[in-house]
Amino acid sequence: MWTGFMLLTAVLSLLSVDARAAWGLPAEKELRERAIIEGVQAGEKGEGTCEKAGEPAEEKKYCWEKYGFEIHGSAVGFGQGGTFGSIEGERIGDSSAGGIAFDLEIGYTPPVPFLENGKFFIHAHAGEGKGSDVNMEDGLFANLNTIADNSGDLQLPKDKVFWLQEAYYEHSFCGGKLAFVVGKTETVGFVDDNAFANDANVQFVGKALVNNPVLDSENEFAPLIAATFSPVESVSFSALAVSSSRPNMEEDLQKTVYSRIFDEPMVAAQLRFSPKFGNLQGNYRVYFFDAMYDHSNSAGDFNKDGWGVGVSFDQQVTQCLGLFARLAYSDRDAYDVDWFWSAGANLKGLLPSRPDDELGIGIAGVKGHIEPDNDGTEFHAEAYYRIALNEHVALTPDLQWVVNPVGNGDND
Repeated sequence: MWTGFMLLTAVLSLLSVDARAAWGLPAEKELRERAIIEGVQAGEKGEGTCEKAGEPAEEKKYCWEKYGFEIHGSAVGFGQGGTFGSIEGERIGDSSAGGIAFDLEIGYTPPVPFLENGKFFIHAHAGEGKGSDVNMEDGLFANLNTIADNSGDLQLPKDKVFWLQEAYYEHSFCGGKLAFVVGKTETVGFVDDNAFANDANVQFVGKALVNNPVLDSENEFAPLIAATFSPVESVSFSALAVSSSRPNMEEDLQKTVYSRIFDEPMVAAQLRFSPKFGNLQGNYRVYFFDAMYDHSNSAGDFNKDGWGVGVSFDQQVTQCLGLFARLAYSDRDAYDVDWFWSAGANLKGLLPSRPDDELGIGIAGVKGHIEPDNDGTEFHAEAYYRIALNEHVALTPDLQWVVNPVGNGDND
């Protein structure tokens, strides 16, 4: 099964320019985690928010302290088409569609002394189109277009394409060593992150190379409370509790994330070690999650909750080459998948004349365990080449190849 993909990303300049798409800087989730760990301090954030060519540091700091705003916007358009055979006896054939996604992020620190180490954050999203997932439904353990995951809110009518994904407040204490977040956001902003395989807008698109697919099946934008403790610069510990709609239960047993938010929530924790070898950054994470509602898999096995453990590594090997890997296990009685792994590389400036381009190559395996047919490994391979057209616009051709869909070697 093959899919081809073309991604056009435009980063819009509002109050400040979010150039990480073109320059290969950390993805939004990585930036958010670093902000929590380092502390949200007005002077520090101002240095990056109001930067202009030739502007002295004092003026940049003053700009942030005066206005207190940080605004980012982006637009992502995509077209994705695939050649598919038969999966579980159903002929898929062509599964192709285009789409577009818009995101607007606004951070605000009120100019009052007792909130100087805090920030309000909102994130609005509008999306349309599913790409090659349009005809796939449950035909894969890990879907093919993670960008399209957020095209619509499960809590809203199906015809709604605009929604407020995130709205939360974060505050740091003790010079940034301790931070709290309360509001609406998602679990994978705090666990299973990765510098080279975590942001579908600028990196890999297929789910198997963006996050642990089992953890992602429990991930929702929902009311959440989280804390991060960083006793030293290279070590941090995060823990959270988030409301759950019980997404892996039968539809008539589900609820909204806004009702009974303390009833059988999902909890998660992650320990991260971030050493530097010279100027080469590494991040080594181990995490745990537990969705506390009743689960059952396709074989009829039952568990009172759904839990899993995993690791996520990324290491800059040279100034141009970075490597990443993930490994995870999920409870067999709760999910159809037990083991998951992925690995790959990120290479910047492959062509001397194109220093801002980026190449990504990755492979992944999602292991089923439901006998007799779905106990094999679904393999994913993906490669993309991100072409930076200028500081604000990039074009990305992407190719995916999937073998043994849903762990069945008889599937095409």
